[in-house]
Amino acid sequence: MIQPSPSSRPRRWLRRLVVAGLLLLALPPLGWVVWLQLAHRDVPPPTTEEIDRGLQQGLGWIRAHEAEVLAQGNAMLWRMLLDAAALNHDADLQRLLRAHRARYFPDPSRNAWQRLMYRDATAAVDRWEMLDVMPYQRFFLYAISCDPALAGEPVVQAQLARGACRPAWLSPFGSDAACRTHQLMGLMLMREHGCGDKDRVVELTAHAQDDIVRELQVDFRSRDPYVQRVLMLYWTGVPERVRPAWLRRVLQAQRPDGGWADRQPILELPGGRVLQFGGYAENHRLTLQPAQSDFHATAQGILLLSLVKAQQAGKR
Repeated sequence: MIQPSPSSRPRRWLRRLVVAGLLLLALPPLGWVVWLQLAHRDVPPPTTEEIDRGLQQGLGWIRAHEAEVLAQGNAMLWRMLLDAAALNHDADLQRLLRAHRARYFPDPSRNAWQRLMYRDATAAVDRWEMLDVMPYQRFFLYAISCDPALAGEPVVQAQLARGACRPAWLSPFGSDAACRTHQLMGLMLMREHGCGDKDRVVELTAHAQDDIVRELQVDFRSRDPYVQRVLMLYWTGVPERVRPAWLRRVLQAQRPDGGWADRQPILELPGGRVLQFGGYAENHRLTLQPAQSDFHATAQGILLLSLVKAQQAGKR
């Protein structure tokens, strides 16, 4: 038997290292493809009973966390609950909304954010409300006020362009996974309040919806941004573009306590820690933290299921 020469052994180990490295590089993309195939497989749409059960569990989470929820003044999340209450006529949700308005918007002439929720609000945008807000929130302020001074702001103009966000195949993995859904929210508000060029808003809305469908096609992680993408297709009037599998993933992401979480659990570990796909703040990373429902994701889940239920009943 011929023994390999000593000089050939390093080359053999080098080849093995190269092969191992290539396998390590190839496995994550292959795993992603497998997960995508599972996430997009043909499945029956959720039944009316499944949607109603998920909705009631979500409303139960809100009831169980009323103090925590009322402490959060995010007007867009409350607008979601307002629209859900209009569809469901849920007495507890309507009572909670009255408590929220009494706390945050007692005067219709002050705090322009209430324009996002209430048509009788007369408050104008003031300079203080422009401080310490995200660029997309400035876009929202313009969309609910039609303020001409805001219309020319660079951040507003940037949102009124197709290139406001990364390409759809890449944006779920960027630093702002909700860029396009936030843009679509602003466009939806512009249509409601009659701001800007109507034809341009309609055009941009259609482009944003197309791109959100593409984002759902490349990202299977049923985290908060995933729920938001599915919601925005329903909320802006194109529910036919939502695959049954995507709705089922949202239902499967609902936690035992009835709420939804920012992150998607992968594996439960000893000590109460959970390996998870990171949420908004950790978009590129896996995290080891306790799984926990939160108001942001749960408000979105409640409105989505309310819209699905209304559609199934022929109300929308």
